[in-house]
Amino acid sequence: MHRTDKTYRYSPPAAPGEAAVGAAIMAQSFVVTVEQEQTYIDTLGHDNLRLVHQGNDILGGLVLLPMGQWFGGQRVAMTGVGSVAIAPQVRGQGAATFLMGSAVQEMAQAGVPISTLYPAVQRLYQQVGYGLGGTYCLWDIATAQLPEQRPSLDRYPLALDPDQLLQADRQQSWGQTHAGGLDRHPFLWQRLVNPGEGDSFAYGLGSSQSPQGYVMYRQNRDRQGQTTLTIQAWAAASQAAIASLWAFLAQHRSQIDRIQWTGGVVDPLAMALPEQRASLRSSSQWMTRIVTVETALAQRGYPHGLAVELHLDIQDSLVATNQGRFVLTVRHGRGQVTPGGWGDLVVPIDALATLFTGLRSAQTLRTLKLIDATPEAASLATALFAGDSPWMTDFF
Repeated sequence: MHRTDKTYRYSPPAAPGEAAVGAAIMAQSFVVTVEQEQTYIDTLGHDNLRLVHQGNDILGGLVLLPMGQWFGGQRVAMTGVGSVAIAPQVRGQGAATFLMGSAVQEMAQAGVPISTLYPAVQRLYQQVGYGLGGTYCLWDIATAQLPEQRPSLDRYPLALDPDQLLQADRQQSWGQTHAGGLDRHPFLWQRLVNPGEGDSFAYGLGSSQSPQGYVMYRQNRDRQGQTTLTIQAWAAASQAAIASLWAFLAQHRSQIDRIQWTGGVVDPLAMALPEQRASLRSSSQWMTRIVTVETALAQRGYPHGLAVELHLDIQDSLVATNQGRFVLTVRHGRGQVTPGGWGDLVVPIDALATLFTGLRSAQTLRTLKLIDATPEAASLATALFAGDSPWMTDFF
């Protein structure tokens, strides 16, 4: 866990005082109060904090959030990286690259399959092997534009309890239905329940004996008096359940002016509306790093009905165990990885992440010369990693 070079040292905090210094740097970097950042780190746990030192000085830090992410209908263990921050007076001198490179190597030594983060500066993370993974979009619609209709499913209140909401989420196997779905860290569930902006409410769809989905939201009124309902989390077992969710939200139109939510560029809530009235207000992309190639490829799901081998030649200058040739054998929707093979698809580690999540196909990556592959290998890889455009609703 400790890593050093001639200039920098990477480690967890040795004492609460070191954690406080890291919190102060992060607070300045993300324009929040020191108290807010300290509460965040204390709640998450100091064992999830990493710091970069130079001599006796702390120059910055980051946090690690062990959780999971769904790809190909299977949960892949994932460590999220957040709050990456460097003190202003030493930025641009290599501390951030050392910090992130050390974090990647620590995760690799622990056998973590993949890591995901939201980049403030994309180039930094590309230098340590992260590639674009999927989208995070803000959507918005006026409640007056929602059709008035009765929900076909009943609604019932849900307790604002992280464990019960997690159970409701998993009952729908919601994460398995779209690439990038997050198996949230407990801290993220706590943040949903206590968002700090307005009160939250949660309702189930169907019945407690036969749940078909749920929605959790908060309501706010701005200084101009406009009211907004923000969907914080939701799940639905069918298109009919999504229609009932929208019908339920439309019943708020007498008091709520607008509804907003986060999702993907290809968004199931927006697509379920009878007319294209929702507005895409903003869009950003998260990044993923394949940390342990063999485990990541084995945990991911693949299309059923294929019994094939894909021969990879992976380039990774940071994690030596990822460097070289591997054979991905797929049977019955699952993969197995062994060293060796012919290297028909030569792929840098950052491009492998983009292929792994399904954001871009192997054929597109080959056309752009981001990978080097035979036409047969590119076609096979496209089929193996195909799926809906990956997205997340959570920012961390």
